[in-house]
Amino acid sequence: MTCSSYHSGHNVHWIQWKRVMESEQAGIAGMASMAGDVIEFLADDGGPPVRLHNHDPARVARIIASGGRCEYASRWSLLRFVPRPDADGTTGSPAGRPHVSVTTRKLRPCLIHEEAESQRSLRGTEGTV
Repeated sequence: MTCSSYHSGHNVHWIQWKRVMESEQAGIAGMASMAGDVIEFLADDGGPPVRLHNHDPARVARIIASGGRCEYASRWSLLRFVPRPDADGTTGSPAGRPHVSVTTRKLRPCLIHEEAESQRSLRGTEGTV
């Protein structure tokens, strides 16, 4: 089953991604690590650690394992990861970097695609849930 929720901590919405990509100051640079199912973000500027949540901690752990450098864009609830440099010293386009939707609050349950379709049909709407 696939989560179809765009609430913070679930899937990245294209508008969220676009706003971060267009932003002059995308976020605060730092490092992310995993503490169980919680993402711990530690800013380079020495600010206090921020505990974040995502509905797929295993995926986030895999991204962090390939290099935990990231930017935390709290306004858009996103972590934008910076991959390790290639042999030529480049990290590729920012657009191709992994982006993870996060929240500082307790996660809402995942909304499974079939559930979303069922809720729409019960309401008689074609809008999003």
